[in-house]
Amino acid sequence: DFFRLSLNRGKEIYTVSDELKHVQCYVTIEQYKKTNVRFSIEADPGIMDCPCPKLIVQPLVENALIHGLEPKKMNGNIWISFKRNDDKIMIRVSDDGAGFTEKSKNANPYEKSGYGLANINERLRMLYGGKGKVELARRDGGGVTASICLPGNIREEHHVSYDSRGRAVYPGRD
Repeated sequence: DFFRLSLNRGKEIYTVSDELKHVQCYVTIEQYKKTNVRFSIEADPGIMDCPCPKLIVQPLVENALIHGLEPKKMNGNIWISFKRNDDKIMIRVSDDGAGFTEKSKNANPYEKSGYGLANINERLRMLYGGKGKVELARRDGGGVTASICLPGNIREEHHVSYDSRGRAVYPGRD
């Protein structure tokens, strides 16, 4: 399922249910490697058929593991939630890890942070304009919460193709 969901026949959008299944597969793999991490996943049943860009949550879980929990070198928790908030879908990944360092708390999280956050933010911008975004915030009690806000009423299908440089080209977007 992990690889089938990742490919998704070249479509950029699938359902919240598919994204949830993909994250559950990823978490299962990570639990074999990291027995000291506890995962909790919650999802509102009423949003399972809502459209969702594929592969936007797994990189946030990976960041929580690598940048949040691994530096602590002890037990930790990652909470993942998919919820409706008015006409939006809110996806959150929180950890009780190391949190922001003094140096990183004033930095732009999309610069020098690898490809995960910048890629998610750019894909959301290209798909939804200003209606989709990812934000990072300090979590009360330690750690970080990454939040993705998606418009909950978009029903169109998106297909992605690639230009000669391997960059994604989205229909109807400049």
